[in-house]
Amino acid sequence: MAAFREDKLASLISYLTVQSKDDRWFGKVKLAKLLTFIDFAAYVRWGAPITNAQYVKLELGPVPRQLDSTLNLLKAKGQLELAPTAIKVKGKRYDQERPTPTPSTVWPALVPSERSLADEIREHYRDDTATDLSELSHQFPGWAVVQMRHTIPFHMAFIDLAGPTEQDYRDSQALAEQFGWT
Repeated sequence: MAAFREDKLASLISYLTVQSKDDRWFGKVKLAKLLTFIDFAAYVRWGAPITNAQYVKLELGPVPRQLDSTLNLLKAKGQLELAPTAIKVKGKRYDQERPTPTPSTVWPALVPSERSLADEIREHYRDDTATDLSELSHQFPGWAVVQMRHTIPFHMAFIDLAGPTEQDYRDSQALAEQFGWT
């Protein structure tokens, strides 16, 4: 596995923070889920994640192990702030830390294809709350299979907990016949 790219994680956090400034549900937990979905989608599409962060299984879903240290770095550089915010979801009050951009927020390490993937994922989940995304992340095979606080390998993105489909059986049978494995 390639080395962790703090510059990529910092840029992706900065980018998502700027692009989500009007998302009323955007907070640290939703940020962590978006980062997870983006990095695992990059792995599936391109064979490599954007950040090479290690994603760990926590109660609310996968979180980049390096999230807090990277947020602290961005805060120290004056590129974002974390504002305590109270929100109401379905009549219930939640306290969240909301990353907010500053005038100096930049994302120099992201290439256009990475920003495009981030936009696609962010837009797809724009109306979802952190709770919605946490519940969705619990359906992710990587989260379901590993033990609490353990790292979720990127290749887990290819596992389907529902098991093989009828089409999978037909395809494997056709391959077996094609290569004389039957």
